[in-house]
Amino acid sequence: MPLQEITFSIKEYKEIVKLSIVHENIPTAEDAEAAALGWAAVGSNLKTLLETGNVLPQAPWDMHAQIRDAQMNARD
Repeated sequence: MPLQEITFSIKEYKEIVKLSIVHENIPTAEDAEAAALGWAAVGSNLKTLLETGNVLPQAPWDMHAQIRDAQMNARD
């Protein structure tokens, strides 16, 4: 199985910057769905930190814990 690879790029976009995250070689569709939810949560937390100086009240890895737990239990 190939190693998962995550690439971050930051590019100037008008008067702001654009952060892109590419996560490749994810083994299954379920893992890809979980990764997408995770990256969205991390992005939201980063955006809030940069805009307000404070992180979100809930840790990014806990934001979709119910979905993640259901996926993990489905594998058992």
